[in-house]
Amino acid sequence: MPMPPSLFIDHGDHYEETIKLLGDVSSKWGFKVIYARNDDVLNNIDKNNNIAVRSLNKQNQAEAKRIGYKGNTIKYDLETEVGNHLLKTVAMNSAIEKYRFDALFTGVRWDENKARSIEVFISPRSHPDHVRVQPILPFTERNIWEYLFKYKLPIHPLYRLGYRSIDGKRDSKKTSDLPAWEQDLEHTKERAGRSQDKEGVMEKLRMFGYM
Repeated sequence: MPMPPSLFIDHGDHYEETIKLLGDVSSKWGFKVIYARNDDVLNNIDKNNNIAVRSLNKQNQAEAKRIGYKGNTIKYDLETEVGNHLLKTVAMNSAIEKYRFDALFTGVRWDENKARSIEVFISPRSHPDHVRVQPILPFTERNIWEYLFKYKLPIHPLYRLGYRSIDGKRDSKKTSDLPAWEQDLEHTKERAGRSQDKEGVMEKLRMFGYM
């Protein structure tokens, strides 16, 4: 089989190190990267990092309404329900439809948070119809590091600086001055360095297709 492409959800707030790592690995390993990006939302961010709902296209207005958002202005933020849904889930679903993907391999794990603890290995989804294949559900954070070092896989440079969970610049920070793998992984939260707003709404977000 040919190497399948990688689907990268570009929400517009990634670290430069993340983009560079993706480019380096995809070039070295020879796989295509498909960038899933909600340009309609990103192109309507004003100087105050706000997005007027009326400025969005009909699809995005409908998606904001579908998730229960009733405001006139959306803050450019990955950790709110509506921001996360529009910038990540809607972008991902649009790519699934555009490229007619039948299945996605994901890297979610049971121990990441409560909402993901009930995931299954083969998870059929709808709107759009596809299957999520999730091979590393039983892995712990420690298992991930053991695997990375055993097989000498590329490591995001921010993990060496003390980050343990990396997404956008606005919601990620390091949890220690120690490299991630040297921290107390068993007795501290992996996502302690992330904004916790999304953790409280994760179950709802996943109802609408979030990873």
